[in-house]
Amino acid sequence: MNEPIEQPCRKARLLVLTNIFPLPWQPFKGIYNKIQLSELAKYFEIDVVVPVSWLEWLKCRDVSKEAAIGEIKVRYTPFFYTPLVGRSLYSVMMFLSLWLFQGSWLRRSQAECMLTAWAYPDAIAGALIARYLRIPFIVKVHGSDINVYAHYKLRAAQIGYTMQRSHGVLSVSEDLKTKICQLGVDYDKVHVVYNGVNRECFFYRDMKDTRVTLDIELNTKIILFVGNILESKGVLDLLQAFEKVYHILSNVFLYYIGDGGDAIRITAFSQEKGLKERVTLLGERDHKDIALWYAAADLVALPSHREGVPNVLLEAMACGTPVLATRIGGIPEVISEDVGVLVEAHDIESIASGLLQALSKPWEISKILRQSEAFSWESNVAAVRALIERTLKSVAA
Repeated sequence: MNEPIEQPCRKARLLVLTNIFPLPWQPFKGIYNKIQLSELAKYFEIDVVVPVSWLEWLKCRDVSKEAAIGEIKVRYTPFFYTPLVGRSLYSVMMFLSLWLFQGSWLRRSQAECMLTAWAYPDAIAGALIARYLRIPFIVKVHGSDINVYAHYKLRAAQIGYTMQRSHGVLSVSEDLKTKICQLGVDYDKVHVVYNGVNRECFFYRDMKDTRVTLDIELNTKIILFVGNILESKGVLDLLQAFEKVYHILSNVFLYYIGDGGDAIRITAFSQEKGLKERVTLLGERDHKDIALWYAAADLVALPSHREGVPNVLLEAMACGTPVLATRIGGIPEVISEDVGVLVEAHDIESIASGLLQALSKPWEISKILRQSEAFSWESNVAAVRALIERTLKSVAA
């Protein structure tokens, strides 16, 4: 008698709404969301809808508006809003834009659960879509979406109301969870899940070997910044602090990886202060190049003004490189004195002192690598998957 053929389990359909996701013309945007969703795609059928500013949409209209990234299906769609005016209505504008351009597809999508990855306006727009589709929804927040928008009364009210009526909120730090609960969200509804690190890319390499590869002198001190080249990321604070360090350490260099509107200000300041040969803007780089630069650096510095838990710090630690960061958001939760130096945001003297301290300290690479092991995409995805599956079961019950 033939054995019965075991039928594969059907994957539930997960609909994701987020503007923090790679775009055809910005392939490195929100790469951590791409990594997380690619792992979740092992367990769910995932459709991602990415709202794109209509201003960008018009400039990039020749680019394909649909894509497949591994097992993930992605749909890019224009988001119409009034620039600089009526920002408390952006959530409604996003919902109307999505329904106008994707409404027919959304109704046919057979989605069983909605995940929104950004608090405003994505979460509110996603909640409205979930209501029309009669499916549960979960909200994921990153840091700046709460740290910034919670200071605006009307937007904060929308965020708090939406999260309280969600089936769960994913936070990247305990600090962020506290701020979410201050918006009126029940403590038990918010789940802290730290981001992970792609360890196939970010791992310890010998500094000398990577410096030879990158053609960097071995007897220099390298400070590395990775992220958006924006004032809010502390790029100008870092540069001013570096000027002070340069007058004390003659062999120190500063490199920036990333892109952003304040790059021109870095160039101008460097020329004005005679630092042109010591400060280099490398532009955007892919993860493989960034991993080499982490390994080649003596220190990764991120003196941001606001953050959740930046993946840059976790990636640097996974490469065995110490970090300097500001004492804000969830950063103190993941950076101990064994792996880095914490300084005060906006404080040039504090940052300069921290740079000197970090560059002179004999770091134990084994301790840095050991602490980095706590942050993995496997544990992150397991926690997110568990919340989604509990939500689906609670609705089906």
